[in-house]
Amino acid sequence: MFKTVLIIFLLLLTAPAHAEQSATRVGYAYSIDSDELLYTEHHHEAFVDELVASSVVIYKDLAGNQFASKRLDFSVDAYLPEFSLLNQSNGHEETTRYLDDEEKYEIVFLELEGDKKKKKALDYAEGAISDAGFDNFVITHWGELVAGEKFTRQFLIPSMLRFLEFRIYQSRIVQEGNKNYRVLHIEPDSFFLRVLSGTVRLYYEIDRPVLRKFAGTSNIRDAQGKNYRVLIRYEDAPAKLVSADAD
Repeated sequence: MFKTVLIIFLLLLTAPAHAEQSATRVGYAYSIDSDELLYTEHHHEAFVDELVASSVVIYKDLAGNQFASKRLDFSVDAYLPEFSLLNQSNGHEETTRYLDDEEKYEIVFLELEGDKKKKKALDYAEGAISDAGFDNFVITHWGELVAGEKFTRQFLIPSMLRFLEFRIYQSRIVQEGNKNYRVLHIEPDSFFLRVLSGTVRLYYEIDRPVLRKFAGTSNIRDAQGKNYRVLIRYEDAPAKLVSADAD
């Protein structure tokens, strides 16, 4: 076991070019089927030039106990980070790293404790996206997405140990209460895969790429190894000292 202590500073409203910034936000994950609160996720992100440079996510159960954590490093590629997701409650693991002078991108996947761990080294794919690299993609291409441009990109599917073609586009603007949101869709380019996996919907603030809701398949799995289907509502969190324990 190791213990990491992170000092999370208050998000700066303005900053000069190349300055580092830190921000915290909390996501409340509800079951799409029952509206039951399943868990919370606590994001602690460092930004450089408005892009995420590193991130730690702590997942907590309803009693406030940590059961999983994820760490991401974007130093090699803003869209294709090295990351490690470890779920201590069921043994689920997803880990990526660069090999061979960054020409290979290795993925390690373990569905549940006791299962056989799978591993594969993929050829580096320029422009491909994995995990929270999508946040940087949206920040970089916000103007084009808002203007209606559609993108097709390779997305990493850890459980399949491969990249698949996904399309990304703004579907509509919706009003909820007194707020308007831009809704982006992420879905397989293949019609057959869209039928099987569905579409992920992300709700952003109307005038800036700040995510406020996520609706789709979670990267967190239940005790049987099945991904939760969730609606996650994100709120900004105050700066604080966070202690993260992980095996």
